[in-house]
Amino acid sequence: MKKIIHFVIIIFIVGIVSCSDAFNDDAIHSPFIDNDDINHILSGLPDTNFGTGGASFTDFNAGDDAGYDIALQPDGKVIAVGCSINNQNRYYRIAIARFTQNGSIDKSFGNRGIIIEDFNNTKGSRAFSVALQNDGKIVVAGRIETYTEILPGSNMLLTNTSNIIILRYNPDGSRDTSFGNNGIVINNTYNLEKPFEMANKVVIQPDDNKIIVAGSSENNDDKHRFVVIRFNTNGTIDSTFGNNGYVIVDPDNADNVTIAHDIALQNDGKIVVSGCMGTKTFEGYTPESSLVVRLNEIGQLDNNFGISGKIINQSIKEAYCVAIQSDNKILLSGIPKSADFAITRYNENGTLDSDFGTNGLSEFSFAHKSGCYTNNIHLLTDGSIIISGGYDQGLVLIKITSQGNLESSFGSYGSVFNNFHLDSPRLSSSTINSNDLITIVGYYGSGGYRDFLLTRFWL
Repeated sequence: MKKIIHFVIIIFIVGIVSCSDAFNDDAIHSPFIDNDDINHILSGLPDTNFGTGGASFTDFNAGDDAGYDIALQPDGKVIAVGCSINNQNRYYRIAIARFTQNGSIDKSFGNRGIIIEDFNNTKGSRAFSVALQNDGKIVVAGRIETYTEILPGSNMLLTNTSNIIILRYNPDGSRDTSFGNNGIVINNTYNLEKPFEMANKVVIQPDDNKIIVAGSSENNDDKHRFVVIRFNTNGTIDSTFGNNGYVIVDPDNADNVTIAHDIALQNDGKIVVSGCMGTKTFEGYTPESSLVVRLNEIGQLDNNFGISGKIINQSIKEAYCVAIQSDNKILLSGIPKSADFAITRYNENGTLDSDFGTNGLSEFSFAHKSGCYTNNIHLLTDGSIIISGGYDQGLVLIKITSQGNLESSFGSYGSVFNNFHLDSPRLSSSTINSNDLITIVGYYGSGGYRDFLLTRFWL
């Protein structure tokens, strides 16, 4: 009899989820249902307690806004960073917002929940990454640009120079004046008159709060170079790291470029950085293979990893995300050479893990989907893996087992596709709230009128 009641209650709850936008987790509290049943019912569904039907929308300036990265505070509040265009002068500015647990703007932060960094009429800026120190301070990294001319046939400005920029804020959103120059550090790797560089990722070392950024920097030959930089807590360059604070991975020939996209820290202090090698083009570069390097704690290439501290893999053309398992095995995902999604796993020494997927590689193809990309890998406590990303019409989440197979209990046979009926949504980054929820940041819209998009799903 108990089994019949149990089954009827589950069927009833499924009906509520399917038919009511007002569904929330209060509706599922029942002595007849355990947590595994709840997770199975909700798995892959938007959290309707968040924003409007699972999504929150932010318009900074009635113009072009984009969210690029996200961080979760211990109290459940969410920091999202990106850029917002100045409609008068058409240059981008760093945009930061803090959201409460229900997806609304936290008006106790910054200027009623929002920070806009507006430098002057010739400079623009964009934030690509955010990280939280263990004291609650907020570190934001990206690029600061100087504009010199209008692109012919449009109202957009051409970028003449680009420097790495790092900013640090107090927990209330005010600038931390103990960091750099009034809370700002601007880096010029090669001390060029007209530099072109950017930070794609920032992480904080947990033991000493030193700041590591990864991205790219061009020398006088106009080639992107994979660069990793470590800063002291006051914003000065840490000269004990690499070569006076810098690790630069040069292209192997005149036609190649190297770019760093993501950083993961091992428990032993080693640093794994993922990115790509590609061919230089007039408009930038064409990715050809993923590039992964491992550094020891003082910034030297780890010769016990791959070949002289490096791995080059052509199965994934551009590695946007990297994650480290508790056993120091390394997961890598990005743009695959074939299929729609791909993830590969390496042993600690950099060899492919034959126990994962097929010879270390798992690939997934989805009918009627195109333009797929990945941006984060999340490791769950049960050993399963969430990969977040998108396709040309919206969001993608897939869940796989520790062996690299789709987890059929999640979404529709292991995958979730959702566009919230929005115009051109794109998802940039994600964070796991717990083993139950994932929060994702990005943007939607077209024609110069994009807005921040924040969304949350049950896992």
